[in-house]
This record gives sequence, structure tokens and C-alpha cells, in this order.
Amino acid sequence: MGGRRLGGYTHTEALDTISGEAQIWFDHPDYGSPQHAPFSILQELTSPLPLAPQALSGAGAVSSISYKTDWTTTGANAGTLGDGQYIGQEKVIQLIVYVGDGTLTPTTLDGGTTIVFGAVGDTAHLVWTVTGWVAIDLYNRADGATAPVLA
Repeated sequence: MGGRRLGGYTHTEALDTISGEAQIWFDHPDYGSPQHAPFSILQELTSPLPLAPQALSGAGAVSSISYKTDWTTTGANAGTLGDGQYIGQEKVIQLIVYVGDGTLTPTTLDGGTTIVFGAVGDTAHLVWTVTGWVAIDLYNRADGATAPVLA
């Protein structure tokens, strides 16, 4: 909910809690606000999103469909993330149990090749763009001091 800036675009999202349908609008400053640009230029997207987070334990595939993944490492684990489903899709991955570093390797990651989660609470907030997954925020929800490392 609310507007956020992403590379010249402001996006606003809303979730219908009854149907589970997410709606995301992208506004470009050249088109003025609060108007939305035509679908062919900037997308108004409606896509069903699973409401429950994915629970991933150990190594494996991070869901590119669910909005959030709660990751439990069972040692030094490798995770993969496929390409997004649509431009503007957001993905949050949070390390909830740490037994070893979790190294996430998305198929397409803008600005690096991996994101390493090294402490409980490490969280990556990603968005799918034309150049791949972009880390729009890397932070720690538990201690506020550490963060995943984009490499």
C-alpha cells in the first residue's frame, strides 16, 4: 500500500484480502499524476498472489510466484530464484533460522550474481524489471544492523 519510487516510476499496490488479487499501478512523471500511463507503456497489473509465505528449509528453489519466502538454513545452503512473472513483481526473502549462510542465486540479478544471507532477520526486497531482479532494499528485521550482501 502507498506509493514508492522505483527508477523514475512511482508504483502503488493494493491487495484485495477476499480474492487475494494484487493490483499494481505504475505512474511515470511525464504522464502527470494521478493519471496512469497506457498499458502498452506502463502496466496496470492484476495477478493472483498466494497470501501465505513460502517456507523453505535448507537448499532449494525460492518461489518466484509467492510474494514472501521465509528461509531456514540447515547449514551452508544454496537457493535459486527464477525469473519474475511480470514487470514490477515484488519478492521478499527473509532468513528466519540461521544454521549457516544462505546464498541465493537468481537466474537474472541486476547488479550482481548472488545475495548472501548471514544472520536471522536478513531480508532482501526485490522487484522484477526488464533487466532482471533488482534489490530495492537489503536490511535486517531482527537487529537492524546487518543486511544480506549483494555480490
